[in-house]
Amino acid sequence: MHIFEFSENNALEMIGGIIDATDYVDENTYANDEFTQFMKEALVNGPNGFFPSFDGGGALEWEIGSFDITAMAMNIGENEVGRNYNYFAGQIAYKLNISWGEGNYRLIVDTTSEDFKDEDGKDDERRLAALLSFDQQLGDIFGAFIPVGWQDDDPAIDYNALYSGGVNISGKWYGREQDNFGIG
Repeated sequence: MHIFEFSENNALEMIGGIIDATDYVDENTYANDEFTQFMKEALVNGPNGFFPSFDGGGALEWEIGSFDITAMAMNIGENEVGRNYNYFAGQIAYKLNISWGEGNYRLIVDTTSEDFKDEDGKDDERRLAALLSFDQQLGDIFGAFIPVGWQDDDPAIDYNALYSGGVNISGKWYGREQDNFGIG
C-alpha cells in the first residue's frame, strides 16, 4: 500500500496483494459485514452484486474533498463452474455531513471476464451489476441504510434485482455504547 498526499483533502491510495473487495467498494457503515452486523445475506453488500474476497488484485482509491473514486481489479481462483476469472469494480462515493451526522452515498458497477455459464450451461457470459448503496447517521442513536441493485441476467444468477434497507440502533441509548442491533 502506498498513499500519495497531494493536499489535505486530496490523496491517492494504491493497494496490491491479497485483498477483499468489500474493503474498497460498498463499505456500507451499517450493512458491510456478515459477522458483526447482519448475518442475513439479503442485508449485507447487496447480494445481486458480487464482491470476491481474499484473492490477488489491486485497487486505486482517490479521495478528493467529499468524493471518493475507487477502481479495482482482481484475479479470482475459481467460480462455481471451476473457472479462474477476472473481476473489475468501480465506485463513486460522496460523503455528506449534516446536522444528524455522516452519510455515504455510493454508485457501484462491477463486472467479470466471460467465464460464467448462462442458465442453459452453454454460452460463456460476463457478470455485470450496478448498485446504489446509501447509509446515513440519524443522530447519536440511529442510522439507516438502503442498498439497491440490478444485475444482468444473461449468466445464471440468483438475483436480478434486490431492494433492501434497515435501521441500526446503537446501545448508547441504554448505556452500552459497544452494542448495536439492527432491523432490516
